[in-house]
Amino acid sequence: MPRSFLRWRNLTVRVSSEQKAALARALQSRYRKLREGTLYNAGGERPKDFTEGISIDLGLILIGLTVCLGSKRAAEDTLRDIIAVFLDPFEHQASDRRLIDAKRFNLDRQFQMMRAWQASGADGRLEGALSIGARLLFGAEADAARVAKLLIRDARPIYDRTLRVFGRTVPLNPLASGEL
Repeated sequence: MPRSFLRWRNLTVRVSSEQKAALARALQSRYRKLREGTLYNAGGERPKDFTEGISIDLGLILIGLTVCLGSKRAAEDTLRDIIAVFLDPFEHQASDRRLIDAKRFNLDRQFQMMRAWQASGADGRLEGALSIGARLLFGAEADAARVAKLLIRDARPIYDRTLRVFGRTVPLNPLASGEL
């Protein structure tokens, strides 16, 4: 087979407003669950700061966008747009507005999660990213590796949703070896 058939081409993936809105709606639903205390509990323990759950979700969306779009920059730009759509309903709710102004939103934690994911190698497991999430939710003293395994059940749906919004097949076990 000639080599020209094996070359990868850079394909531009367009992100529609419907795709961004679908992920923003998923974030809004998960935000409600976080407020109710039904998401990101580990062994019966609730997070110290439930809003860190949104930080984790944004990190997982960023990772999923990077997989789907093939570009860190495109993923970042798309994530910022998703954040703006997510925050729109909070414009009139001053008590919830402490979250962020989308234009100034700091994505350092999400990039830290992405670097941990990239360090996992070819298998693309998210255990390292969720270890960072465990420390965000439960403090630096948390047993991050143990808690990360407990968070997988709550983390996987937002990652899977991101892949499905872009028409990707969801792998059977993309998150961690000790999931089941």
